Amino acid sequence: MEADETFVGGKTRATGFNPASGHHTLKGGPFAGKATVFGIVERKQPGRPRNRVRAVVVPNHKASSLMPVLRSNVLPGSVLYTDALRSYWQADGEYIHRFIDHSLRFAEGRVHTNTIENFWSCVKRTLHGTYIAPRAFHLNAYLDESVFRFNNRELPDGARLEEALKGVEGRRVTYAELTETHKLWRLRPGRAARSVVRRNERPENSLPDYTA
Repeated sequence: MEADETFVGGKTRATGFNPASGHHTLKGGPFAGKATVFGIVERKQPGRPRNRVRAVVVPNHKASSLMPVLRSNVLPGSVLYTDALRSYWQADGEYIHRFIDHSLRFAEGRVHTNTIENFWSCVKRTLHGTYIAPRAFHLNAYLDESVFRFNNRELPDGARLEEALKGVEGRRVTYAELTETHKLWRLRPGRAARSVVRRNERPENSLPDYTA
């Protein structure tokens, strides 16, 4: 099994310059203002047609956020490959943990995270090239689509369509369910929504806003 985390979001401008290293730096690190996504991929095993992946949005890349997801998806005693992030150190007592330090090398025999990195590449190309600017509170839905596509990548188009239809049978997603995580998305789009927000934020004795 391979486990890795990545950060999804737009590019941020450098906020400072470090004269010691000669590089521009980002306040809060490269993950500031981005959503954290955690993924686990099962390497291809004999008798199984392909490797499979699972991915989910997590609050941050600390052990308290990553380890519960890992424990609920990977059996204790499994061989686990990760990078050198300190959050994975807690896996040493429960799994056969092997890690690779990407500041030194990207692979050492079977010890690498190239499989999950390949999945992250597919996810980000889809988000940046197709959906352009997905909302963070809907990111899990976009991840589910990428996971489904990756796990069924070797099926022909017809069989993959049948699998997708099996997943929607008997299920109904309403607009209210899609927008319940963000209050502004419950309003009608456009000028009507903006005018309601302005009225709610305007002081009681202020003049009316005729530009809405």
